[in-house]
Amino acid sequence: MCWTSSGTTSAPPAIREQVLRHEASPLAYHMTKNLQDVSMLAAYADIPKRKVKKHLTYDAFMQLDERTLERYADALRITVDELRNV
Repeated sequence: MCWTSSGTTSAPPAIREQVLRHEASPLAYHMTKNLQDVSMLAAYADIPKRKVKKHLTYDAFMQLDERTLERYADALRITVDELRNV
């Protein structure tokens, strides 16, 4: 984890680069940034762990409906627009 000058954390540069190469989803980036694992995010978003794992892939994430994106955004305490971007 990387600390910024404001004292907050940011995700490691490697996960960001994976998202930019479409090897991982923006969800993976934000999950890592928030120090969450699949089990924790699944519990907070009330989504089964197997689906969270699937949504960590870029292609599956890009097909998510608005309601699912809202559930993830709420669990991560960000907006849907922030969730879609890294």
